[in-house]
Amino acid sequence: MKMIKNAANFSFLSAALVVGAILAPTTASADSAVSASLGVSNFYLYRGVNLGNNADTLGTAAVSGSLDYSHASGAYAGVWASSGDANAGTEYDLYAGYALEIGDVALGAGVVNYLYPEIESGSKLSELTEAMLSVSGYGASASAWKTITGGGAWYYTLGYELESFSATLGMTDPKGEDGYSHLDLAYSIKDFTLTLSQVVDTATDDQEDDLLVNVSYSLAFDL
Repeated sequence: MKMIKNAANFSFLSAALVVGAILAPTTASADSAVSASLGVSNFYLYRGVNLGNNADTLGTAAVSGSLDYSHASGAYAGVWASSGDANAGTEYDLYAGYALEIGDVALGAGVVNYLYPEIESGSKLSELTEAMLSVSGYGASASAWKTITGGGAWYYTLGYELESFSATLGMTDPKGEDGYSHLDLAYSIKDFTLTLSQVVDTATDDQEDDLLVNVSYSLAFDL
């Protein structure tokens, strides 16, 4: 799930590209702008979980792409698609929101709809929608995500970025029976990003806690 998979540091491009769109303010010099992105990763890293790994596979590479529209007012919308989810299949994300800059602080709000055509219609995972609020400034960031269809889970992030390095603590449904926390450390150089992701606390024995090493390459361009 791109979960509006850079802001919160969705560690895959997905999470980086969508989240980037949602957590970052609009800075287009014109009234509006259209952009696109392409990315590839050794696996789909989503909120501390390798979505490309299940009992029947050693891992699945992920390819993603997005098309985004942004307006100088701060409004934005886009679509993102990715392969690499070994259980849910191809993912399509539709998202829209608003970003506002107040001095050195950026505020954001948005909605993301996750679609999985290969999942049986009507199931909880066939379609999910999340609402998001974020704040960032002076290198630090925080966000809160609430599932508003397909469940009621919360996801929170706290992050800090310094030049090419970033750290993100993510917490999924911390008061729920399946809650867990993960820490992502990332280093970016040009279009490449190396992310180390580790589950640091979990409420269930079913949660994988191996150290994950994710390598991704992404390209973004204006249309």
